[in-house]
Amino acid sequence: MVSRTCIKKFMDDGCLQGTSLALSGDNQYLAAGSSSGVVNLYKLPCDVNPKPDKTILNLLTTVSKLRFNKSSDILAMVSNQKNDAIKLVIITVYLHYFFD
Repeated sequence: MVSRTCIKKFMDDGCLQGTSLALSGDNQYLAAGSSSGVVNLYKLPCDVNPKPDKTILNLLTTVSKLRFNKSSDILAMVSNQKNDAIKLVIITVYLHYFFD
């Protein structure tokens, strides 16, 4: 039987109420969604008090679900509060081209 133990904890920067988490399949990224629609993206491993590598402000409602695709290139952000409230972010392009 596999034991689930906490190996690290930290506060999500600027988050008032966390609503979802997603870990990429290659364990390179952690995405944290909040009730305000903000998604913070952290590159792993991170420090004890990390700052997000990117903050994504594309959703206007609570982030209900976060999922990375199998190759960890795309992050899907979903809100159950509105119909068709889904945003897809290509992580490698988003981190490299828009915010270096």
